[in-house]
Amino acid sequence: MAIFQTKKIQSFIVFIIVLAAILWIFQDNILNISVFKKTTEVSELSEEQIKDTPYLEKIDNFIIKEYSSDQVLLHTIEADVYKSFKDSPVQLEIVTVTTFDEKQNESLTLTSDRAVIFKSGSIHFIGEVEIKTLSGISHEIDTELLVVKGDQIKSNRDVFYLGENAKIKAQGLDMNTKSDLVNLNGDVEILQDSGATLTTKNLLISHGSGEKRYESNERLFINRMKIL
Repeated sequence: MAIFQTKKIQSFIVFIIVLAAILWIFQDNILNISVFKKTTEVSELSEEQIKDTPYLEKIDNFIIKEYSSDQVLLHTIEADVYKSFKDSPVQLEIVTVTTFDEKQNESLTLTSDRAVIFKSGSIHFIGEVEIKTLSGISHEIDTELLVVKGDQIKSNRDVFYLGENAKIKAQGLDMNTKSDLVNLNGDVEILQDSGATLTTKNLLISHGSGEKRYESNERLFINRMKIL
């Protein structure tokens, strides 16, 4: 009996060691996922609070520029209306965010009807968002929440991407402002104007010579709808 208990204790100790090793290896990914989930939940809460909370300050035709520690311009934020609150994030109406590269050239421009800014510096766009790249290519996106933090643009909500001849639905989006590549994550449905529906996973949108390219390493399934 004592031998059995000893083996059981040893097995439990080995399990704890293995679990600790796994957590240590993937700690960065776990932290990133947790932080992103927390900020989206806080954003939802703040939206409800903002509706019923009187603002402390209101500024029309608001503009602010953010610089790095080396005094390099990172981005500008312009809004028709700026509202600050005591215990809630800043709210912006009719907002435009312009990012800049290391040479101080305009990189991306994001426009939306509404956005909130957290003390951490992250900007959460709400509803329809248009992303215009330096090459002139535009990405029109509709989602409940689009988070901009540094050079990363992310959403873990359902995303609707407006293509030239189709509307694309995905389970999330991520984009690096320095690469101009858009990743539509998870299950992807491409609803074509012709009535056909294409389904795939993890769709990459790039552009060269002024034209968008849609690529995926997954299988593409086509379902055609018969119109009577």
